[in-house]
Amino acid sequence: MTIYVASRHEGALKWLEKHGYDGLVQTFWNKEMTKKVKCGDIVIGNLPIYVIEKILGRGAKVYLIGIPGWPGTQRHSEDRELSADDMDKKGAYLTEVKTLVLNQVKLDI
Repeated sequence: MTIYVASRHEGALKWLEKHGYDGLVQTFWNKEMTKKVKCGDIVIGNLPIYVIEKILGRGAKVYLIGIPGWPGTQRHSEDRELSADDMDKKGAYLTEVKTLVLNQVKLDI
């Protein structure tokens, strides 16, 4: 099993490491990275939904990083780079995406 950490934020990387999730850090994610993921691997990071769907289809787990009560508007008014300690103070957590169903919608314009 390989843990892939898809993030370029130093605080998030240190926070994950502090909680036992250190792995192969990818500061970018592309099709080639998705193809490397194997059944049983874990991918941690806030990736686009269509990428998450492909990773789940390969039998890997996907964990998203969340911070409660920290909406986008507040995010822009504060320093966006939180330290690992800041993330703990704000109650950062991981959420596992277990299933994802995407259905293409026909546009009737």
